[in-house]
Amino acid sequence: MDKTSEEKIHIGLVLAGAVTAGAYTAGVLDYLFNTLFIWDEKYKEDPTTTPKPNVVIDIFTGASAGSIAAAVALIGLAKDSLKEVIDPYSKEASDNLLFDTWVNFGLKSEEEISEYLFSAADLEEGKLDALLNVEFMDHLIDKIVMKARSIEVNILPTFINPNLDVLFTLSNLKGIPIDLYFDSDKKRVAHTMSYHKAFAYFQNNKPTSDVSKLDLDLGDENSLRFFLKCARASGAFPVGLKSISFTGIPKDYINANLKRIFGEGFKFVPRVEEEYSFTAVDGGMTNNEPIAEALNVIGKEFNKNYKLIMIDPFPNFIPENPFATKDVKEDLFHIIPQLISTLRHQASFKERDISEMFDDNTDKNMIWPTRYDKNKKPLKNTIACGALSGFSGFIHKSFRVHDFMLGRKNCQSFLRYYFHLNEAQHPSASEWTSSLKDAYAFVDRHTDEIMLPIIPDFRIESKKIENNRTYFDPYINEDNTKGLVFPSIDYQKDIVPLEKLMNKRVKGIVDIAYDHLRKKDDEATVPIVKKRNELVFIKNFKIRLWRILGYTFMKTVGNRFIAKTVSNKLTNILIEELFKYKLLK
Repeated sequence: MDKTSEEKIHIGLVLAGAVTAGAYTAGVLDYLFNTLFIWDEKYKEDPTTTPKPNVVIDIFTGASAGSIAAAVALIGLAKDSLKEVIDPYSKEASDNLLFDTWVNFGLKSEEEISEYLFSAADLEEGKLDALLNVEFMDHLIDKIVMKARSIEVNILPTFINPNLDVLFTLSNLKGIPIDLYFDSDKKRVAHTMSYHKAFAYFQNNKPTSDVSKLDLDLGDENSLRFFLKCARASGAFPVGLKSISFTGIPKDYINANLKRIFGEGFKFVPRVEEEYSFTAVDGGMTNNEPIAEALNVIGKEFNKNYKLIMIDPFPNFIPENPFATKDVKEDLFHIIPQLISTLRHQASFKERDISEMFDDNTDKNMIWPTRYDKNKKPLKNTIACGALSGFSGFIHKSFRVHDFMLGRKNCQSFLRYYFHLNEAQHPSASEWTSSLKDAYAFVDRHTDEIMLPIIPDFRIESKKIENNRTYFDPYINEDNTKGLVFPSIDYQKDIVPLEKLMNKRVKGIVDIAYDHLRKKDDEATVPIVKKRNELVFIKNFKIRLWRILGYTFMKTVGNRFIAKTVSNKLTNILIEELFKYKLLK
């Protein structure tokens, strides 16, 4: 490794799952990448007094919404479509691919996503793919591909490794059967387990001989569509959003990734066909924070000056004594939610990650949502898209605007006050003149060491020191930034029309569910079951008449009543959640 490479600071980005709170992740990335762009431009303008840019991003790993944010960000970087969003209500904001994807969902400014999500158009043929209508995702992907195709530029910036790795987590519903043998000659299978974690592992400029990765060519439409399809599959939240099917995945790719996961010396035998097919759902279900995968790349390949940054809109934190103020209840209404939570947390628990995370050589950093009240005390309801387990961003655009701008604000604070090295450890400390230190560095109030930023923010115009703390100006705040005031919506204006849309979709789902159950009854083959499904005291035509009348009644009255009851309950839950998060007037 040459001296220039050793002076580089290598970064791995881990983008956790977040459903619609991916808008927050998008805001963080917008500020991060534009800070790096500004640094590059300043160095080109004045290389004598500006530290040479020495940061390289080597890998993106993403789960669920994080995968979509990673994919869109990379396309935006290659296509020069990430112009900084200063005013979220300006026409120029939509030119930013991250903003247009995560805040606008690719729609026009006057359109609202709820009209598409609760549309019953996808139910007309009697098929139920998901609780929500996600046909807008097809249009969004088409829009991204069309925009990418219309821009001839296809060059990644210098702060992106030209051999960049991109990894998305997936949950494989089919699973990979793994046979275990207990005899020495391996002739008799004693036990079979099924492995359901999956990865879509891409590399830019991938060597042809490397079968463990998928080729990423942002200039090729087919490659781009497959890349976006994998990202979408990673974000296919179970039941709520449509699952994604894959065919023709090479056996060599599957086996190579199993070796990567379990190590070269694994002894089990995976049972995989030459061209593997499976259905994928949300990668966050089995691996919501792909940390070890990022560490493997930046740690093993470079092993010096590497930093891990995780962006997590929903960081998990369990109080020291979570049951101190709660009674443990053992009835099913309380046990079932705990059971679901237990299965999910255990499925995503990674023993290997834990050991690597506590390696002292690993420099770990995290950006997560923070807001403060007037007394500078942290607020609990930090992001507007956090209600309804991350689905509240589908309710109103103002929620997504706020979270995008909050992501920018939090990233600004992270770069200025937390992402730094002391002067002795900084690889380019010799390039930091006294005037640069006076403008962009600060003295740690605990160690009295001079702290130099890893990524300097050249938007800074001045700094001040109060009570031994350093403050940089200007800074993003509610007074000077549109969209950053915590939003709230109106019940009559926003919730009542939403309930009408919801009721129509729920009615369509109930009808399909009823038809499905009725068909199952008609297909019964066990004599006792068939007999139970018939009204034995009504003969011949009377049976058919009864069934027709009963079916008509259920479709016109019964199902409508059920749909109204369900949508009313869902609306009440929605109102309670929004009220709890202070999002409802």
